[in-house]
Amino acid sequence: MEEPSHTSTGGTSASLGVYGLAFLAVAAFALTLPATRFALHDVGPLTVAFARASLAGLIALTVLKRETFALARQRPGQTLLATFGTAIGFPLLASFGMQRVPAAHGALIIAGIPMVITILNRLAGRERPGPAFWAFSLAAAGLVAAHALRQGGAGFGFGHLFLLLASVCAALSYIYGGILAGLARPLQVICLQLVLALPVSLLGLAVSLAALEPLPPIASASWLGVAYLGLVSQLGGFIPWYFALDRGGMTRMSQVQLLQPFLTVLASAWLLSEPLDAATLATAAGVVGLIVCMRRAQVVRALPRGAELAGLAE
Repeated sequence: MEEPSHTSTGGTSASLGVYGLAFLAVAAFALTLPATRFALHDVGPLTVAFARASLAGLIALTVLKRETFALARQRPGQTLLATFGTAIGFPLLASFGMQRVPAAHGALIIAGIPMVITILNRLAGRERPGPAFWAFSLAAAGLVAAHALRQGGAGFGFGHLFLLLASVCAALSYIYGGILAGLARPLQVICLQLVLALPVSLLGLAVSLAALEPLPPIASASWLGVAYLGLVSQLGGFIPWYFALDRGGMTRMSQVQLLQPFLTVLASAWLLSEPLDAATLATAAGVVGLIVCMRRAQVVRALPRGAELAGLAE
């Protein structure tokens, strides 16, 4: 086995275009929690989770190329972890969490994903952030955490636990999906995951709907919520996201997701009439500034694109 190459992904290696794709994906993901709240108006979390995965999986079935299945045979562990995180773990845990906490507050818990990705990549030896990057990253995470505490984030209940576990599932999905995106087109990678999960999604949807007999009236807001979750959160948003993770580096690109809570707050204020204040906007501006600083900080990519995370999957 060849020794992994060591390449620096310094300040200019991730172009503004790649950052733009990452921001586009994060903006799409930012509406996930508000859309989940809409979908939960008339049906339970199991129905919402399996409906979004089933809708996305059926669409993916029409797009997936037969040769892409070879990727699952070549990298079974990574494909399984990415599939579970994307199509099963995160949708279920996020749906249960959104039953118990406001959408804007839930997004602050999801902001832990970038730090989980950075730590796992460092422990695996795939990417090695320099001291400046760590300092900026911790400062940005600290701003988000302080904002969460100011909003009453000190309280911790089952809803927060579900969202915390959802963030771990999302981090694993992003890591392994990003690795697979170095071997195939991002569209094919996400479609592969959704199609592999489709039997579980359809079975879960059938069981959850059977438990609702007789089926209650479902408002258009719930249908729109499920449609957004399936078409964008579960499928469309992953195309630019996987591309950015592969081309720009997971450690660097994942930091863009620190903006997700603030984009969610804006969306929640607009869609759900949840509060928005000047401190939130000022904190978001501070996080943007730190992400700009992180773009110039050094990150060494210790393993080539498409390489496995040693010790975490085979």
